[in-house]
Amino acid sequence: MCWPRAGVLVENTTCNKNYYRVGNCNEESPNGYECISCEANCPRGHFRNGCGTFSRGNCEVCTNKPANSDYTDQGVMNTDKGNCPWMCIANFYHKLGSCRSCDNVSCSEGSYRSGNCSHSGGNGYTCNKCLNNCKVSEYRANCKATNPGKCISCTNKPINSSYVRSGDINTDNCGWECFDGFFESSKKECVACSNKICKVNQYRTGECNSDKGNSYKCNECQATCKVGQYRSDCRETQPGYCKDCQNKPKYSYYTGQGMVNAHNSCPWKCAEQYYPSDGKCIACTNKTCETNQYRSGVCSHEDGNNYKCNKCSRNCNVGQYRGGCGGVSMGSCK
Repeated sequence: MCWPRAGVLVENTTCNKNYYRVGNCNEESPNGYECISCEANCPRGHFRNGCGTFSRGNCEVCTNKPANSDYTDQGVMNTDKGNCPWMCIANFYHKLGSCRSCDNVSCSEGSYRSGNCSHSGGNGYTCNKCLNNCKVSEYRANCKATNPGKCISCTNKPINSSYVRSGDINTDNCGWECFDGFFESSKKECVACSNKICKVNQYRTGECNSDKGNSYKCNECQATCKVGQYRSDCRETQPGYCKDCQNKPKYSYYTGQGMVNAHNSCPWKCAEQYYPSDGKCIACTNKTCETNQYRSGVCSHEDGNNYKCNKCSRNCNVGQYRGGCGGVSMGSCK
């Protein structure tokens, strides 16, 4: 029994550490002392201080965290500064009791950040150059901050063109060239070349492309070959070349050059004493007449075969005779 008088033992007059005493010990409340455990239930960043003897203490603010950090829980009861647990804020890391700023928090244009920098992980940020390894017709998009980006299709080429290289980092600017037969205009459009196809017996010179614009020109095929030759294969972009004709028959000779791209067009003429017939040169008949005959007419390429053998005429005056009649001469009266 608890009686507040001399010589009588009173229980729970003193409590253990981290306990405090409540209750009374008197005639109305014999043995009414009780030791209650101190409870640390304080908000984050606070600790219970002064709990013991007759007091449950109060929640006080912790003061142990360094700059650039936040408390993560309540502190240790009845300690100096509370010793609340803390953690460095984003982009800071813990070293020797302080929070230090992470390196490479921001990377330069054309690069992105990898790795981690945290309270417990330390400073592991790294700046990496954006990879320019996309295929032709693609570019690397959205490579910035912590994103390495990805290759996506370019959309910058005009119609009648094709891509020839990839684009720059984060830029839709793939290299392109106009199709054959088109050239790049000042408006960055691909325009059809003029004089792309020339007429028969013409050939094309000049260029028409993205670099040099449209300089196509149609030129007349030039004969300018030797007698007995013609200009062959003059078409498209080729001026052609001189080639021997094969159209003259036996016993003839060429008199000029042939027409462009016409292999059987060289003019020809039959040799002397031959005349043309059905594309051939035929030997003239009646070239030699019999005795007391003479030859009249002609036999040539132009006139054909008009040779004729005529009897020598006797119609001379009395006392005359016809002399020199023969060959191609009708003779004369002598």
